[in-house]
Parts: sequence; structure tokens; C-alpha cells
Amino acid sequence: AALIAITLVQVCAPFLEGYAGAAFLPSLRWHTGVYVLWFGALVALGTVASGAYPAFVLSGFRPAQVLKGLWRGGKQGLSLRRLLVVLQFTTSVVLLGGTFTIFQQIRYMRQAPLGIDVDRNIVLQAPRILDSLAQQRRVTFFDQLSRNPHVESVAQAGGMPGIGFNYGNALFRFDDSEKEYPTEVQVTEVDHRFFEHFSLPLLAGEAFIEKPIKDYSRIIINATTAERMGFATPEEAIGQKVLANFSGEPVEVMGVVADYHHQSLHNAIQGIVFHYYPDAGRYAIKVKPEYYTLTEMETVLGSIQSQYDESFPGNPFDYTFLDDRFANLYAEDQRLGSITAAFAGLAVLIGCLGLLGLAAYMALQRTKEVGIRKVLGASGAQIFLLLSQEFLRLVGVAVLLAMPLLFAFNRVWLAEFPFRGPFSILPYLLPALLVGLFAWATVSYQTWQAARANPSKALRSE
Repeated sequence: AALIAITLVQVCAPFLEGYAGAAFLPSLRWHTGVYVLWFGALVALGTVASGAYPAFVLSGFRPAQVLKGLWRGGKQGLSLRRLLVVLQFTTSVVLLGGTFTIFQQIRYMRQAPLGIDVDRNIVLQAPRILDSLAQQRRVTFFDQLSRNPHVESVAQAGGMPGIGFNYGNALFRFDDSEKEYPTEVQVTEVDHRFFEHFSLPLLAGEAFIEKPIKDYSRIIINATTAERMGFATPEEAIGQKVLANFSGEPVEVMGVVADYHHQSLHNAIQGIVFHYYPDAGRYAIKVKPEYYTLTEMETVLGSIQSQYDESFPGNPFDYTFLDDRFANLYAEDQRLGSITAAFAGLAVLIGCLGLLGLAAYMALQRTKEVGIRKVLGASGAQIFLLLSQEFLRLVGVAVLLAMPLLFAFNRVWLAEFPFRGPFSILPYLLPALLVGLFAWATVSYQTWQAARANPSKALRSE
């Protein structure tokens, strides 16, 4: 069994790692003494554990009763089998329910509105190899993009949505008593087109206007920053002077924009400060809807790259799709869900095998009872229900035991997310139904065969 298990691990490891998206199964190097030692210890432990219980049961036999055919097996052994089946299906329900919860939360986060429009955006890394004509080259590149038939709009930002911020900082607001109210914020550099490009609504004030140089004297903040700084309304923040670490002098709040998810929904909405910088580190290019397709994308990228190479010779054309970038923010959760689903399937399989063994054992133990009932007029369907209800009760007990455990798991796991989907009964209902269905399918054949057996064979020895 150990050799078969090792072979299966080595054969299945690439498929499991590809399914889960992670190399969680280490390669087995049997030439090292550590692995040989572990292998020997596991085999010895498994041998002792699997042989101890049968030896204990056999030692309790009374030879006289066995030889007379009076021994029917102990209730203790049957109770242990039932307990193991209940534990196996309890584990199955918890793992299945946890898997449903994980994928339900991932689906919610992916479909939740971000507050900005990131669709159809190609993000380019700004050129790193610069010369004295860098500013003129940038203006030329954006002018060419504005005439590109595939492009809808362009914008610049250092801290691009889905990628990160430029840096963290702190704002200080002073009241009439000169008391400080520090507010932790994230800072990102943007140009004058950023807010319109990403459809980020302005709640109060005005947006940046185009300038040839950076301007730290006036800033735009999001609604969370305004609230944390003590402003009752976005309008109240307009024109206020605050002190920022990135500027040695007080800066003026010129606008307040709506809150949005700059990163994944794993993170709470942060306070954000935008300041004007016309040469920010990334370019966002929004493609027209009719060209943002698989068939047209090669042409679109080719046209943009040719303009980029012409404007910034010698610089690599480094790009990413912003919607894919946001989707990849949930890759770890997707991987966790896949791994949990694999273990849930394995747990269900093991539980069904245990239930199948229990069904065969109980059918054998009740062979004469079934024969007597059939002689007295019981139908095959009645016998089938009689034998099946025992197993359904075991599954029902497993489901009842699993529900509080599943609820506790879901509550602890979801507590890590500041934004959670609405409560749903499906992660609790579907695992119970699936486990019940698998259990019924597992025992149906065995119990039906016992119900259809010829009673004369069962009673022949009586």
C-alpha cells in the first residue's frame, strides 16, 4: 500500500499542482537518509495501527461460541465503524461548505463595483532610458495616441489602480487651537486626465488642469480622507490648508473625489491624496470597445508599440492589462479554493468507501433478519428502506455535527475581509444535499442486493 501511495503521489503531483496553481508537493529524494527514515517510520506506524484493532477484537472471541456458530460480532466494533463514518462525512461537509464559501466570496469580490472603470485599459511602464528630449518625446507619444483609431483615451499615474501607490504619507490639519489631526494616507501622482479617464466622479471642487511641471501646492483627496480629517462634507474641505510630509509648506485641498477600490477588496478603502505630476511612471491607454477583442488585440498592441518605439527608442515595451491585473489580485484565494475542493472531493471519496464497507458488513450481519422479514411478507422496497435508513441517519448526524463547525470556519475566514458578500444558505444546504446524495448512491446497490436475496439461502442453516 505504501509503495502504491508513493507511486500515485509522484504520478498525480503534476496534475494536482497544475490544478491548485502551486508546487505544494515536494519531490521525493529517496537517496537521502531523512526520507528513508520517514518512510520507514510511517510504514511501521501504519502497520501497528492497522493490526492493533483486529488483534484486540480477535482476542475477545470465545472459541466455544464461535465453533457453535453463536458468535455474531460485538456491538463495540459496529459502533466504532459508525463513529468513523460519521466523522468522515462530518469532515466532508465542512470541507465542501468551506469550498462553496471561498468561491462565493471570490465571486462577490470580482463582481463588486470598484467605483472606477478599469475595463479595456492597457497599462504601459513609462520609459526608463531618458534623454534631454524626454518631455518632448512624451508629448509626441500622447499626441500620436490621441490620433490612434484604436485608442479612446489616455492618462498617466504613478500609483495605478490595481498596482499600488507611489508612497505612504501623513496629512496634518490644524484647528483654531493649532491642535494637530494627523491622517495616514496613500499618495499617488496623476495627470490632469486621470479622473475623467477612469470615470472617477468629483464630489466637490475641481480637477487638475494641464501644466508643464509638477505641482504639489494643491491636492485632491478622496472622501475617506476628508472624513478622517474631520470635514463634515466634501464641500467643507475645499480651500482648506493642510500640511503634508511631501511638501515643506501647507497645501490646499482643491477637490474631493468619490471613494473607490484602488486595490483588491481584501483591503479597506484607504485615504488617498492625488497631486499633479505630468510625467508619472505609468501610462493608461483605454482601447475602444470594438477593438478590445481577441481578434483585434494583436493589431491594437502592434499599433501602440510602433508609436512607443518611435517615441522612446531603446526602451522595452512593458505592458499589462488592467482588468487582468485586478483579477490576479484574487489568485491566492482561487488557489485556496481549488486546494480545498480537492481535499473535499478526497474526503467524500474516503467517506463513501467507509460507508460502502459498513453497508456490506451490516447487510451480512442482518442476512437472516432480512430472510425472515421476506418470508413474513415484506417487499423488496420495504427491506431496502429498512437497511438504508440506518445509513441516512448516520449521514444526518454527520450533517448536524458539521453545521456549527462550518459556521465557525466561515465566520473566521470571512472576518479577514472588510467587504463580504451577503449571507447565503447555499454553502450549508448544498454540501448536505451532495453528501446525502453520494451516501445514498453508495449504499443503494449493496442494500438492494440484500433486499433481493433469496430468503431460502439465508434461512437454510436455521
